Amino acid sequence: MKKGFITLAVILLCCIGSAAAQDLIVKTDGTKIEAKVLEIGEKDIKYKKASYNDGPTYLVSVGNVAYIRFADGSTDIFSQEATMRLAAQPAVQQPLAAKPKQEPKTVMANRYKPGDYYEEDGIRGIVIETDDYGHGTIMSLDEANLRWCDLKKNEMKRLGLDDQRDGAVNQAAFARMAEKGEVQWEDYPAFKWCRDKGDGWYLPAINEVLRIGHLFNNGRVRFDRKAREAFNDLLKSHGGEKLDRLMYYFSSTEGDKASTAMTSHMAVEPPFVDQTQKNISFLIRAMHKF
Repeated sequence: MKKGFITLAVILLCCIGSAAAQDLIVKTDGTKIEAKVLEIGEKDIKYKKASYNDGPTYLVSVGNVAYIRFADGSTDIFSQEATMRLAAQPAVQQPLAAKPKQEPKTVMANRYKPGDYYEEDGIRGIVIETDDYGHGTIMSLDEANLRWCDLKKNEMKRLGLDDQRDGAVNQAAFARMAEKGEVQWEDYPAFKWCRDKGDGWYLPAINEVLRIGHLFNNGRVRFDRKAREAFNDLLKSHGGEKLDRLMYYFSSTEGDKASTAMTSHMAVEPPFVDQTQKNISFLIRAMHKF
């Protein structure tokens, strides 16, 4: 992962067909180039035109590129402005939970919408995201102030928890390492706290933390004080703890260095991403799929 680049797995329904065949370079001036990206360097990006893969190789300056959406649906973002624009879009993804193969989209759709209170089968939380099948993710009512990792900086190693879209992937990878004895739950309090909440709870990936911040501010790029108050009132009305806009929130996504993880701070215009030390205590929320 290149320093300064934030890779978000963004899959948009309107782009699934075209994205499957080619990469898309979007420049800071809005110009779009349908291409086959060959190499991303420190200063330039090499590519060939999608319509002529056997043609000449072109160069475009990294500084002139907002983001690249690759054929597999992932996105490399090269500017904070592009990060804000993309994270503000609904993260329409594959169904978030197992479903019958022939389940019509309309049967369970619209059961919940983002911002609703959820309580089923002993699972309680606030709905953060939904899909066309009536599935989605919820955020825990409570939160904790914990370290990502209790080890000293020189003892830390990268665990390969690089998924930026789905924290359940990172949590499952951590659990597999713990089962093999490669890591200890007690050394990673944030992951352990989510696990101890019960089956299915996990530490969210960075893009999920951004979605929480986006919903917290009523889908706006700038702060919406009334929206924040309404969101926190909903939490408190169900015995939860309000979101803190003055503290960083950890994600399960690791940073560029072994000692850092990605965080978001809701007192800065969302979406905001930083890489902070794993052995400093910050807030965490757990997430669960339904």
